[in-house]
Amino acid sequence: MSRGGHDKKYGNVNASASANANQGASITLRWKRYAFLLALLALFVYFVVTGAMSMYYAGAIIRPPLTPVSPIDRNIAHPYTSVSFRSRADGLLLNGWHFNAKKTGSALIIVHGFGGNRFPFGEQTLDLVEAAIEIDFNVLAFDLRNSGAAERGISTFGLHEQNDVLGAIDFMKNAGYKNLALLGISTGANAAIIAGAKTQTEDVGALILDSPIIDIQSFIMRLVREKNPDLPEFPFNYMAPLLAGLYLNSDAHAADAPANLEKFMPRSVLLIHGNNDEIVSMADNTAMYDDYMSRAVGRISVWNVPGAGHGECFYIAKEEYLDRVTTFLRRVFS
Repeated sequence: MSRGGHDKKYGNVNASASANANQGASITLRWKRYAFLLALLALFVYFVVTGAMSMYYAGAIIRPPLTPVSPIDRNIAHPYTSVSFRSRADGLLLNGWHFNAKKTGSALIIVHGFGGNRFPFGEQTLDLVEAAIEIDFNVLAFDLRNSGAAERGISTFGLHEQNDVLGAIDFMKNAGYKNLALLGISTGANAAIIAGAKTQTEDVGALILDSPIIDIQSFIMRLVREKNPDLPEFPFNYMAPLLAGLYLNSDAHAADAPANLEKFMPRSVLLIHGNNDEIVSMADNTAMYDDYMSRAVGRISVWNVPGAGHGECFYIAKEEYLDRVTTFLRRVFS
């Protein structure tokens, strides 16, 4: 065979091999594209599904089961009247009990926490009412929105409940009260802080904060874990709080206690915290106290209750709780 024929033969072989290689590379590239598109589709479906589930869980969190209001025996309670008034700004109808046992210009407004009602400590709340009345403070205990006998809505960890507290303040001011103090428990304390910060000293002179929430988003994440323990922590415990903001129409951090408490300065504050609080750490609570104390010296006092978990201080040390609350009110409004 001539050299030209030999070259031609091998040239055809090389061309065929090159064509096969190009075809193989094309097929590989095509499969890579398919794999990439499938991965994108899977990722899209993942985010859609987890997003939808997170929206569901976020919606469930802000609609906690209602705690019905139990009637109280008028034979063991100070005289009271059932009252109704409107939340400021959005006008939701709220209901409560006004314990007007004494003719006095001072009153204590009780603000319950997440999922509770006007009697945050059950029938034992009457002990708090009685202690306040003994120092000439009448009492308003009422249901926040979406709680007890109040108009339905969503629970917003203090963000919208601030309007309910402001409505309660309006009601009491219109009833002739001049010296008002707010006592809030858990997220009710957050609502009281925000509302109190929007009032003048002559409207609200003092706050009693029992277990306020330092970080609302972390609180929502905890609720997700408690209600859905089998869910993987990622991404649901992070997406649900973020998506809850869509329902709240606001960033959940807007209800955090520390930043709002600054706006209440320099009025008087009693901060109550359990040293076994599983939601708010002692370090975070102390930091909030120290910050307020540094800017309003002598205007804040703190009581750490040994052995008390979140919102349990009243039950763990009821007699001291009542004594500290009444002593604080007497001192501020003397």
